[in-house]
Amino acid sequence: MDTNNFIGSAGIVGIIIVVLSPALFFAVWAIKLFNRLIKLRALYEEGWSGVLAAEKRRRDFIAAMENRPDLKADGDMTQIREELSGLEERVEKTRRYYNATSRDYNMEMDQFPAKLIVSLMGFKHAMLFEPEGKGAGIFSTFESVAESAE
Repeated sequence: MDTNNFIGSAGIVGIIIVVLSPALFFAVWAIKLFNRLIKLRALYEEGWSGVLAAEKRRRDFIAAMENRPDLKADGDMTQIREELSGLEERVEKTRRYYNATSRDYNMEMDQFPAKLIVSLMGFKHAMLFEPEGKGAGIFSTFESVAESAE
């Protein structure tokens, strides 16, 4: 066996390994980043869905109560206030969950070196929920966002 051929082939294999290792490392990292962002996006979308559902329940309850003028004279106002307070608390909890998951998603995208390639993967930042004043509700703030998401 010719030792020059053996050394030459080993050298080529070594060069191929040195060249392909970083590319393989990058590919594995990009796949893991992509999968992590998919998971985080699913969580914040789930949170947004929860906010919409809680806000709808609250609005439906208020509309139902407005259609019953006899309730103002009735002694059940304490119970109604408690129910409304519970619904408001539910809206607040779902809003906090949505904001937390959106923040996690956005932070993952903003970290280096992910920031360099996430836009190439088609990911966009999630908007945080910020109500326009006390009791404004999400529909006044995010109506256009919900429509554009569909």
